[in-house]
Amino acid sequence: MVKKICTARDCSPFEFSLPNIEKDLETLCKSFEQQNGESEDYEPISVQRYDNVSQSFQWLAGRYIGLAYIGGTEISIRPRFGENILLAILADVYNIKYTIHNASPNFSPDWFSSLLNILQAKMWVERCAQANRYGLPHTNVKKGYQGVSIKGALDIPRTITSWMTRREVCTNIFEKTFDDTICRIVYQAYLILSKKRITKKVKKEETKVGFGYSLPPAIQDTINTLNSQYKGQVFDITELDYQRIRYKSIYLIWKPLVDFSWSVIKNRQIGYNAADKHTTDCVFVDMAEIWEAFLRKKLAEGFADTDWRVLSVEECTYITYKGTFYQRNIIPDIILEKEKDDGTKEYMVFDAKYKRMRGKRRQVKDSDVDRSDFFQIHTYIQYVNRCIGKVIMGGLLYPLLEDITQHIESYSSENLFINENSIEPHPIKFIVDGVYCPEVDPSNEDKYDNTSVDGLNSNVEAMIKRLKKYAGIEK
Repeated sequence: MVKKICTARDCSPFEFSLPNIEKDLETLCKSFEQQNGESEDYEPISVQRYDNVSQSFQWLAGRYIGLAYIGGTEISIRPRFGENILLAILADVYNIKYTIHNASPNFSPDWFSSLLNILQAKMWVERCAQANRYGLPHTNVKKGYQGVSIKGALDIPRTITSWMTRREVCTNIFEKTFDDTICRIVYQAYLILSKKRITKKVKKEETKVGFGYSLPPAIQDTINTLNSQYKGQVFDITELDYQRIRYKSIYLIWKPLVDFSWSVIKNRQIGYNAADKHTTDCVFVDMAEIWEAFLRKKLAEGFADTDWRVLSVEECTYITYKGTFYQRNIIPDIILEKEKDDGTKEYMVFDAKYKRMRGKRRQVKDSDVDRSDFFQIHTYIQYVNRCIGKVIMGGLLYPLLEDITQHIESYSSENLFINENSIEPHPIKFIVDGVYCPEVDPSNEDKYDNTSVDGLNSNVEAMIKRLKKYAGIEK
């Protein structure tokens, strides 16, 4: 039975008053560090940072929402703009609908854990549907043969010795087989997501496998193939195995699914490692990913009545310095493209950032726009403008803490870098914008208010209207 509760909103400080809770937070944080090493793609759930206001250290939640039971403590990280807005976003992006009974939703830990598991499964299925376009990844495996007949290519060095001693020849043949590491990671994630997860109640996990709804035929065929290949096997995949994966160009589309599957596996491993005595539930979901998917969908809908279209994720992936040891992928979150009458194209480049945006500087050398985010989006804009086509606008899109309708001039610039001596042949507008998402009032966070959901839709429309005005589509 859980005796201690430790709660936080994402990107916000933890709230707790009982002793020894910090020890449980540290246990969870260390478990993530052990599983992820120095990987920058999967940040720790909570970190201890110095608070300049109180002149002390405090625990802050990261961009993940989730739930864990560690050493008798319930550690819960909820969305900072409230569960109602989260449900509205999930219904829009992933078609996850939650029925409200008596106008009062039950935001209990068990409800939240169930929602997170359903969300993880939906996100996994979505990636699997995108990856399954060319079937399961295959690779060529070399197999050697020794005998009196030749099978495949003759292996001369081995044959010399074999012929002198046994009068046999050695040959090699390459056989196409499933990429074992990729298939094992995907299948193990499926097994984790398709089982009913335990929460604070210590009991054996049910062996029944299934998502509770019918999978698309192509995905079900893939699962059936993996079942026949790996059912009953014990998985022991390490971080090194995952890092060693190399994708052929035709199977590069599998990388998002494999990365997400690996994060699911690590969540489960963290739950095992951080548990005090028993297996514990540990489910965390990256809100930055949900925010990006939400913005992509809303921009596609908002610009549907124009000549602009939102490029797919695959179309937004570019390789720089190909063939060198410093080759890197450039992957802007959102790119809009417009083809003009003369055949040329124009672009808008955005990066979705799920961080707290107050629209002001906190200190002389510190602002709400992180230095790395600032230079990253400018790199994306310059690359697309020089290598792909003319960029007319770019910027960062946040969940905004204030309504910027009355002072949008402080969030936009008519020229990139605002350099009057620019030699660029055309100006590129730069903006910091997004959707107004007020944070939950801690003193009234349990009250259900549907106006917040209606407000989200109007705030999205306001953002689309501003972007169209920046781009010269509407006045």
